[in-house]
Amino acid sequence: FRGIDKDLNGILNEAEFREMARVFEEQHNIPMDTERLLMAIDPYNYQQITFSQCVALFSSVILLEKL
Repeated sequence: FRGIDKDLNGILNEAEFREMARVFEEQHNIPMDTERLLMAIDPYNYQQITFSQCVALFSSVILLEKL
């Protein structure tokens, strides 16, 4: 998260989240539907995505992939 959060404010904007999804996809070899994930994590486009939200979202992606 810290490596993606370029302005070090503890919050990801859309561009930073897209980068995180790309890195996650590469590291875990899990195909990502970034648009769907973005809508799930930030449906109102506030562009203030927290570390906790990312942990919850990507944990669920890993769990669903194992099913």
